[in-house]
Amino acid sequence: MTPRAALNALLSSEDFHALEARLRRVSAFHILGIETREISHAALLAWLLDPHASHGMGSEPLRRFVLLAARMDATGSMLDAVDIDQLDLADALTQTEQWIDVPGTDRRRRLDILVSAALPGEADAKPVLVIEYKVDATEGEDQTADYARWAATQPLRFGEREVLPLQVYLCPVASDDRAPASPFVTIGYDAYLGWADGVSGLEKTAQAAVLLDEWRACLQVRNDVVDDEQEALTAKLEEDHGEALAFLRGAGRPELAAYQHVVDQHAEVLTQLGVRIGRRGGLSKGYSGTIALTREVLQGSLDEELWSVSGGGGSVRAVLLPFVRQVAAWANSKERLSGLRMQLFADRPKNGRFHVVLEVVGDLAGADREASLAMRLRCGDALRAALEAVDAGLPFRSRATAFRFDVDVPAIDEVEADTDEAAATYRAALEQVSARVARVEAALVEWCGSALPKLLEDAQGPT
Repeated sequence: MTPRAALNALLSSEDFHALEARLRRVSAFHILGIETREISHAALLAWLLDPHASHGMGSEPLRRFVLLAARMDATGSMLDAVDIDQLDLADALTQTEQWIDVPGTDRRRRLDILVSAALPGEADAKPVLVIEYKVDATEGEDQTADYARWAATQPLRFGEREVLPLQVYLCPVASDDRAPASPFVTIGYDAYLGWADGVSGLEKTAQAAVLLDEWRACLQVRNDVVDDEQEALTAKLEEDHGEALAFLRGAGRPELAAYQHVVDQHAEVLTQLGVRIGRRGGLSKGYSGTIALTREVLQGSLDEELWSVSGGGGSVRAVLLPFVRQVAAWANSKERLSGLRMQLFADRPKNGRFHVVLEVVGDLAGADREASLAMRLRCGDALRAALEAVDAGLPFRSRATAFRFDVDVPAIDEVEADTDEAAATYRAALEQVSARVARVEAALVEWCGSALPKLLEDAQGPT
C-alpha cells in the first residue's frame, strides 16, 4: 500500500468525516483558551450551584449535585438524602476560592468551591459541600487530606445525628488508584456530564442555556471522557480500513512528506486513530508527546482484537474488550465502553513521573454506586490473585487497580517539555511496560472468561 492509497481510503469514508466532525466540536471555552483553566470551570460550576444566580433554575442544580455526591458516599459519615431534604438549599451560599486554616498545622488552603446552607431550626448557614475541582492537574500533596481535616471540624447536627459536609473530588477520570483522602467521594467527568445533561433540561434563562451548551461541548471532547458515538466510529474505521491505518501508523515522516498538507488538515482525527503526527503548530496545546508515544507503543504490542485504544491528547486509554463483552452479556445490553470496564490508562506526565495503570473503573448496569464500588474492589482482588500466578513481579497495587507501572521521565517536568523529542528518549522504558502487559494478555482473557462471570452472578442483578 502507498501513502496516497491509505489516505484515499480514509478520506473516502463517511465515518472518517463523521468522526472528524465530532472531534472538531469547538466550544467557547476552547476559543477563549480556557478549556483547561480550573478557575474558569470552577467559577461556572459555582454559578450553576448558586440558587441566587441569574441562571433561573433556583436551587435545583445544587439539589441534584448534592444528591449525586451523597449516593457515592460509601462511608456513611456525610450528609445523606434524608439530611439533604431538610436543608434550606433555596437560600444556600456558594463561594469560590475560600481560604481555610488546616487544623493542627500552620498551613492555609484554598477551597475551590464551598456551599453553606441553614439546617432545620437554625438561622446561620453552615458548610454542607466542599468541592475540589481538577481539570488536568493531579491532587497536590495532602490537599484533600487537609480539606477533610478542616471539614471534620464542621459537623452538622440533625437532632441526635451528627454528620460531615459532603466532600467531592471532581476530576476527569474516577480511579481507585488516584483516590482522594477519605471521606471524599470522586466524581469523574462521565458522571459529571450526566449531571450537566440533566440540568440542561431544566427551564432556565437564555444566558444559562448558552453557557451550559458551551460548557458541555467543552467536556465532551476531552480524551478522558468516554464518548460512545466516537468510540463506535473509531471501531468502525478500524474494522473497515485496518490496513490503511496500519500502514499510516507505521509510516515515517519522510514517507508522508508529499502529503503533509493533507496530514496537517486532518491531524486531529488521524491522531485519534493512532497515526502519530507530531507536535505541530496547528495542534492543541494539550498535546503530549509521551501520550502519543505510549499509544503508538501499546498499539504496536497489544492484540488489536482484544483492546480498544483511544485518546491521544492528554491521556490514553485501552479498554479490554473481552471484559466489556462479558458485562454486556450479563446485563443483556449492548457493549458500552463507558460502563464497568477494565482498562489500561495513562495520563500525561506530572513532575517527571509517568504512570500506566491497569484498573477496573465505571459503574455496573442497574447497580447503585456502592454496589458498583464493591464490584470493582472484588474484581481488583480476584484479578491480582490471577495475575500473581502468571507474573509475580508485576507492580501490584490495591483496591480496583491491578497494577501500576511508574516510569521516571525527569526531562519532562512541565507541560511545555512534553514534546515528541523528549518522549522519544524514554521509548525503551515504555516498550518494556507494554511488553509486560502483552505477556499477561492471555491470562486477562482467561480471567474474563472464567472468574468475571462468577463475580457478575454474585453482584446485584441488572434492572
